[in-house]
Amino acid sequence: MRDLLTRIGRERTPYRIYDPYGWYQISHVNEPKIELTDAMMGDIDTVLERLTSAGATFDAISLDCGWNDPDDLSRFNPTNFADGPASVQAVVKRHDLDLILWVSPSDGARAFRHELGMADPRLEAAQAANAAFPWRLCPAADPWRDEFREALLRHVTDNGATGFKVDGTELWCVNPAHEHAPGIHSLLATTEALIDTFEAVIAAGAPFLMLYWGLRSPWWLRYGATLWERDYLVEAAGPSGVPSWNLRLAVASSQDIGQQSCWSTIPAHQQDSLGVWVSTTLWASKQGAAQWEDAQVLDVARGSLLNQLWGDLRMASPERMGALFALEQARQPELLGDGRPVGRAWHDDAYGYVWSSDTGSWVVLSRPGPTGTVEVEVPAGRRGVLADYLTEGATARATLDDGVLRVAQSGGSVIAVYLSTEDGAADAGEEPPVPSSYSWRLVGDSREAAGDGLKPAYLGRAPQIATWMKGEKPDELTLERIVPCVPAVDRTLEVVERRWEGEIEVGAESQCALVTSATREGAAWHNDRLHELVTVALEVNGAPVAPDRWPYFHHEQAGSWSSTVDTFTLPAGRYTIRATVRSLLPHTVDASTALWVR
Repeated sequence: MRDLLTRIGRERTPYRIYDPYGWYQISHVNEPKIELTDAMMGDIDTVLERLTSAGATFDAISLDCGWNDPDDLSRFNPTNFADGPASVQAVVKRHDLDLILWVSPSDGARAFRHELGMADPRLEAAQAANAAFPWRLCPAADPWRDEFREALLRHVTDNGATGFKVDGTELWCVNPAHEHAPGIHSLLATTEALIDTFEAVIAAGAPFLMLYWGLRSPWWLRYGATLWERDYLVEAAGPSGVPSWNLRLAVASSQDIGQQSCWSTIPAHQQDSLGVWVSTTLWASKQGAAQWEDAQVLDVARGSLLNQLWGDLRMASPERMGALFALEQARQPELLGDGRPVGRAWHDDAYGYVWSSDTGSWVVLSRPGPTGTVEVEVPAGRRGVLADYLTEGATARATLDDGVLRVAQSGGSVIAVYLSTEDGAADAGEEPPVPSSYSWRLVGDSREAAGDGLKPAYLGRAPQIATWMKGEKPDELTLERIVPCVPAVDRTLEVVERRWEGEIEVGAESQCALVTSATREGAAWHNDRLHELVTVALEVNGAPVAPDRWPYFHHEQAGSWSSTVDTFTLPAGRYTIRATVRSLLPHTVDASTALWVR
C-alpha cells in the first residue's frame, strides 16, 4: 500500500505554512469569537516582516475557518474585509506567499457560525438529513454541489488561491429526496461529486489540497497533498494517553501516534500532523508559547515535509524561529532520504525518528515521561556526533559506538542529533542527573460511596459533545440529562483514597512530579475534567506542600485528559515524600500515582 500511494500520490517538496488561526478563533462555542479582519491582516503583515528579518520565511499563508461570508462561500466576509480579499492579497504579494483557504464541503459557508444558525435556509433541499448534524449538506445535492465547486474555482481564478484545506466532510446522506441512493449507497455519488470538484480546482491552478476530518481513505491522496484523519481520532491540540511532564509533549505524542501507526501504509510526506499551536485559546488547549520549539522540531521530524505554525506568532521569538527554520533547511537532505520511526509513541518512554542521507543521519527523540536512556541503531559509517537541538533547561548526552547511538535524556524534553559520515566527536552533551537514592510505594488505600460528586464525574466528553451543537453550556446540565449520554460501564462511581510514600536524595535542585494516570484494562481512560476528579495532598518531610498542576482547566472540544501532573521543586538533600491521592472515578477505572524526578 505504501509503495502504491507513493506512485499515485502528488509530488511534494518541503513547504512552510503559517495559519493565524488561534490568533483569531470562531469555532469554540464556549469562547468569544475573535474575527479575522483587515486590521488583523495588517498585524500579521508586521509579524511576518519581523520573522523574515530573523530568517524565518514561509511559503504559504493558510486562513482557517472564519474568513468567508457566512451567506456566500465565494466571497470574503464583507463585515470584516471592507474591500474583499484586498488586505489578504497585499500580505500574500508582499511576502511572496501561496494562499490556502479553509472550506467545508458539508458545513458550507456557515461553518461554526453558531450565532447565525448552522443551517443555511437557502440550501435546505441539499441537507443530508443526518440526525447528529442536521444542518450538514450533501456534496452531491443541487444546488450545493455546483455552488461549492464554483466558489472554489472563483477563489482560484479571481483571488489567487493555490490550495484548500478541506474539512468537515460528510459523505453519508440519507435524504430520500436526493437523486442518489440513500445511506451507504450514497457514498458513490458524494465521492464522485468531490472528485469532480477536486479535479476542477487542481486543473484551475490550486494543486495543494489538505484533507482534514471526514476524508479517511488513503485513496484520497490521488487528489490531496496530505491526509489528516487516519483512524486516530484526536484534534491537533488534543493530548494523548501518554503521561507527560508538560502539555506540549502530551499533545505532540498524540500526533506522533497518528504518524507512527500509519507508517507502514501511508508515506510520511502524505500524512499531516496539523502543525504547532502558539495560542492561548481553548481550541489550542491553552498551550501558549511554552515549548513550541520542541513541538516544531518534532513536527519537522515526522517527515511530512511540512513546517506548520498556527496562532499568534507575536508570542514566539523571531530569532529562535529563524534558527529552527535554518535547522530544518540544513536537514532537508536527510528528510528527503530514508526514514523510520524509533520506539512507539503510544508505549515507550522515549520515541522519535531517524532520517538518513548518503552523508549523515538526523535522529530526533522525544521523552515526555521520566528521565532515562534509549539506544538507537543507525546506518553504518556514521562517525561524528553533533547535538542540533535540546529543550531549554534540559540535559542530555548522546554517544555513538559501533553503529548504536545511546541517548541519556532528562524527562520532558526533545533532542535532535546529527550523525555525520565524517570524522568527529563520538559524543556530545552531559549525562542528566538522577537521584542518588529513590523509593516509591503504595502504603494504603480505602474506598467509599461517591456521594455528591456525581455531576463532575459525569461531565466527560460524550455528554458535552452530545449537547454542544444545541448551544447548551455544560456547567448548566442536570444529572437527569447527563446520565443517558454516559456509557453504562461508567455509571457506577466510587471514591478511592490511596496513600503513597517514598524517600529521595538529590545532589542538586530538582523538579519532581506526582503523575496520576487513569486507566481501564491497561489503556488510558480520558475525562474532560480529570483535574476535578483527582486531588492530591502532598507532604515533604512532614510539612504540607502545594504543587503546581496541569491540566487545570475543563476541555470538551480539542481533547481530554488521562493524567494529572502535580509538580514541585526540591533543593539538594534527602527527603521523605507522602502523597494522599483521592479520585472519583468509575469503579472499572484505576488511578495509579508515580513519582518522577529530573
